[in-house]
Amino acid sequence: MKPVKSYFFFLLVAIVSLFTCKKQNDSNDWNKDLKFQVDTVINITETTALIKGTITLSSSQQYISEYGVDYDTVATFVNQNETQINTNSTDVKSVPFSITINKLITNTKYYARIWTQINPNPIGTEGRYTSSIKSFNTLKFPLQITKVQPDSGAYHDQFTITGKGFSWKLSDNKVLINGMEATVVGVYADSLKVQVPKKWNTGTIVLKLGNETINGPQFRYIDESYVVYTIAGDTIEGFTNGIGKAARFHFPSGIVADKDGNIFVTEYFNNCVRKISSEGIVSTLTGSTQSGYLNGSGTSALFFDPSGILIDNVTGNILVSEYGNPDVRIISSDASIIKAFVGCDTAGYVNGWGTKARFVGLKGIVQNPSGDFFVTEFWGGHIRKIDGFAQVTTFAGDGTKGCKAGLGTSASIGWPENIISDNNGNLYISGNNGKTIFKIDPTGMVTLFAGSGSATPYSFKYIEGLVATAQDHLLVTDNNCIKQIDPSGLVTIFSGNSGESRIINGGISKARFKSLRRIIKDNAGNFYIIDAQCIRKIEKVE
Repeated sequence: MKPVKSYFFFLLVAIVSLFTCKKQNDSNDWNKDLKFQVDTVINITETTALIKGTITLSSSQQYISEYGVDYDTVATFVNQNETQINTNSTDVKSVPFSITINKLITNTKYYARIWTQINPNPIGTEGRYTSSIKSFNTLKFPLQITKVQPDSGAYHDQFTITGKGFSWKLSDNKVLINGMEATVVGVYADSLKVQVPKKWNTGTIVLKLGNETINGPQFRYIDESYVVYTIAGDTIEGFTNGIGKAARFHFPSGIVADKDGNIFVTEYFNNCVRKISSEGIVSTLTGSTQSGYLNGSGTSALFFDPSGILIDNVTGNILVSEYGNPDVRIISSDASIIKAFVGCDTAGYVNGWGTKARFVGLKGIVQNPSGDFFVTEFWGGHIRKIDGFAQVTTFAGDGTKGCKAGLGTSASIGWPENIISDNNGNLYISGNNGKTIFKIDPTGMVTLFAGSGSATPYSFKYIEGLVATAQDHLLVTDNNCIKQIDPSGLVTIFSGNSGESRIINGGISKARFKSLRRIIKDNAGNFYIIDAQCIRKIEKVE
């Protein structure tokens, strides 16, 4: 009996296997008569093409529910450009195909294929199928210029050339005046965006592309000694790392430049130090949006309202003065070490060594040519000196909120904020609610240099940033413009329009500012300035 049972078992298995194979073969037979292809591509222009083809399905079990064309500049069709038509019928078995594709890129190779949706889906299939691929090239417009706007500009300004026939590859488009080439920074369907180079010429614009050369209108070069443009951030506050204007800041307060062209910025409300590389890449050097007091490394360290910042001329370390934590912190150049230099997170007024010293509301910090550091106490009304051994003493100010000249602590320096040093070791401090600039010589003698109470009582609205120039002049930020003060105290406008609040890039004669704070100068004679939630550069044109 056992052999008989085995015989019937194997017979049953064979029948099931045969039935299964038959079903599988049936499921694969559905597409044996499926034919669909791109027959031709005609009526090709610079931006359109007519795709013609056929779809035929003879199987009685399926019908064409949808069909269309995939088209792309790459044969993998990763951009998913397609047209689509619903047949709205259950018995369509053959379709003549003709669709015009619009908004193509001129002088570009495209790939096209037909796709179909077949219902009901065959077993084990997705129901969507594509034909073989056909390629074609759109035509190229003849090179032409219809307009240049604006027709004048200074270094770093941008203008638009409107026309046709441009290459989508930036470097293919050559824009010249008298043989000197400008930089093409953007290409669009009917225009080029061009940036004016340094010391360009006034003359006829020449546009070259391959073997084509055409002349455009005249362009007038405006010779400016400085130009202003934004290198990082925008008017919108936030906390975002990124490139250039894509980055976001929240009340940047201190700024310094290193010898390699990197910029470091303290952020008052984001409680961190950000780095802007020479390529315009913004990253977080140390700290985070969380406030606190914690030493460590990188973003694990905590700060509270960091304000002033400098790079030590001797060690190359970064020093940061904090308003919320009344201390000065040392940050190694790679942010691997963050530690206290003087002071701590406890406020007070105590001179002494290192962390035993106490401060109240630190704002600015500077290093003089001798290597000593000086900080301003906004609430304390003092200028404190820190030597290279971290010994803290009071250099000037009597701790009141007055405005009075005198020697050392007999002077009254109310609300001191920003502080800078010139090459001779003189200190300049903005104070008296931004109305006065105090000068302190190396002996500690305090005089009222400019503004309220001085011999030249120019009326300032609120000075926050100041920087010394190579000609012993000061540049100060006040009322949305930059003002220049000569050694005698005479005040003139350097850039911007007093009281006007707008961000406009360009030469210093037309540049405008929105909410100016600190300003610094690098070794090349360029200036960097904090304006609203962005960092702008005032580049010297040589």
